[in-house]
Amino acid sequence: GWYRLRNELTAVIRERHSVPLGVVEVAGGVGWANESGGLVKTDGMAGLVREILMSGPAGGKGGSSPLETAIARLGGRLTSRLEARVSSMLEVVPAESYAELIGMLEGTFLEPDLSAGGIDRGRLRLKLREREGQSSLRSAEADRVRGRTDLTAESGQFTPELVAAFYRRFYHPRNIVVTVV
Repeated sequence: GWYRLRNELTAVIRERHSVPLGVVEVAGGVGWANESGGLVKTDGMAGLVREILMSGPAGGKGGSSPLETAIARLGGRLTSRLEARVSSMLEVVPAESYAELIGMLEGTFLEPDLSAGGIDRGRLRLKLREREGQSSLRSAEADRVRGRTDLTAESGQFTPELVAAFYRRFYHPRNIVVTVV
């Protein structure tokens, strides 16, 4: 069923006992179109925040390794996508690891590492994805030629205050849907 919790979070819960897996998708109504300019890009604020979240929670809750590595240790897999108006993370783990997955996700979304160090780790993850061909970071020269002046993660102009404000605005429970199967 569909549930709207007191904190305005929408939860979709569907039990399936036929498959021994725990599946959770966290989707937010946020993407590159929510940024100034709204052009297709993965290296802006939305992409940076996604990478910060995938780096795991602040304070090392659930381990200091990236979330995808911690989920892999449980025998699961994490995938993510960033589109114009949607950013999502899909986690699949063996059923016996479901409770541990929920704990990791709780820490990740309640206590994201929006510090200067967390931002630097997010930037590094964006650069690694570019090298792996999973991202399309633009060069400052290409932006200059196009007349673009909006901020990019690579530019180093994202302060912890700007990132925290973006996170609070777009990752508020009323803008998030959590689907549990």
